[in-house]
Amino acid sequence: MKPRKGIPSVIVIFLLLCTSLAKAQYQLEQIKKYTQLVAPAKKDSLQNNLTNKIGNNLHYLYPIYQAIAWEKRFKRLLGDVAYNDYFSQFLSMAGDYQSASNYAQKKYVPLSNSQKRDIKNYVDELTGLQSINAKSFITGSSINSKVLMINEMYHQPQHRAFVYSLLKDLYNNGFKYLAMETMANRPGKVIDEVNIFTGEYTSEPVNAELIRHAIDLGFTMIAYDDTAATKHTPNVRDSIQAVNLYQVIKKDSTARMIVLTGFGRNSNEALVPGHTPMAMAFKKISNITPLTVDQVAISEGSYFESGAEFYQQFTKKFVITEPSVMLLDKKPANLLSAPGITISVVHPPTVFVNNRPTWLSLEGDRKETPIQPTEKGLFLVQAYYHNEYHADILGQLIPADQTYIAANNGYYSLYLKPGKYKLVLRDINYRTLSVKDITVEKESQ
Repeated sequence: MKPRKGIPSVIVIFLLLCTSLAKAQYQLEQIKKYTQLVAPAKKDSLQNNLTNKIGNNLHYLYPIYQAIAWEKRFKRLLGDVAYNDYFSQFLSMAGDYQSASNYAQKKYVPLSNSQKRDIKNYVDELTGLQSINAKSFITGSSINSKVLMINEMYHQPQHRAFVYSLLKDLYNNGFKYLAMETMANRPGKVIDEVNIFTGEYTSEPVNAELIRHAIDLGFTMIAYDDTAATKHTPNVRDSIQAVNLYQVIKKDSTARMIVLTGFGRNSNEALVPGHTPMAMAFKKISNITPLTVDQVAISEGSYFESGAEFYQQFTKKFVITEPSVMLLDKKPANLLSAPGITISVVHPPTVFVNNRPTWLSLEGDRKETPIQPTEKGLFLVQAYYHNEYHADILGQLIPADQTYIAANNGYYSLYLKPGKYKLVLRDINYRTLSVKDITVEKESQ
């Protein structure tokens, strides 16, 4: 959609967002009707968690069936906050980023009018800020760092897309290890591919692309999570993570490492009394101060209410068109006074084209590829790398991209690197309607 003459671009972005939101809501309504008729989750109604795994196979629509068909039960089991968190994560894995954002924000406690005014007044009074490209600034700032820790929100693949953009330059700067909390920690297992067994969140396609990219560049992949995390307190889990990371440094004194972790674990200081975040614990045992990068506080769908409101107000006042670091007196501004953070990244508002976020291009490594809806009853479109595809283990493989959100013209837009793919077309029951070969050509120079 191109802006008509005289219509401000911000209105066009708003209209595109509304279109994407309407499509997402329509597709969830279709799933709701389907679960009412077929009740696919009824046979497993005694499960205690939402899951996209049935045995050793991935089923990307299954947790959405569960969450919709058995909403009251799972809210009672998990609580409203956890229900919305998990549901948002599985929606993002299926390529429904707008719904994922909506459900993630349902956990917010509404701010009072006075709190909103205070935030607006604070933003209005901000002066002297300059923006700089976040990728360039972080790459430059990492020159003398041994460990760089950057965080993510589990339902927000945009954060993984940004880490993807950093990898090549950081590798050239001497970072040869990539440690990811999301990978399954199986001691002795060399991680040289990505599939259902790689980790809980690595079945999200952008996360899988991040791992593939890192392996192709030559990174050594490190799984460092606490293997008994569900039985431990947050303090114990973070401490064990810190020890696991320190083992890499002890074995290789020349090691330079990127660490991707969740939410506030990359803080060098305590966020709440009595809790020692992973980065703080790592600093204590290693005597290494990590370069810490936050990209979740000042982001769409920030993990706390005032952060989300700040982001809305901030991006109204300051035009952010790329991941940026805000400088004040030539130093990174800590706009939300986040403890233990060196650099804060501000992501631009998501732009949707054909109802898909444009950050899925991974800085141009992938191109938007329209998929014609040739099959009757088509609901979900998936593209698997041709060299990874095996029909007998399809359920164990991670798509390069997938979505059930069609463009307004009925086509599905996938973001794919040049190369050969197996296109898997499924109905709303997750049945395979057809498998096709497609080739994505390189852009002509």
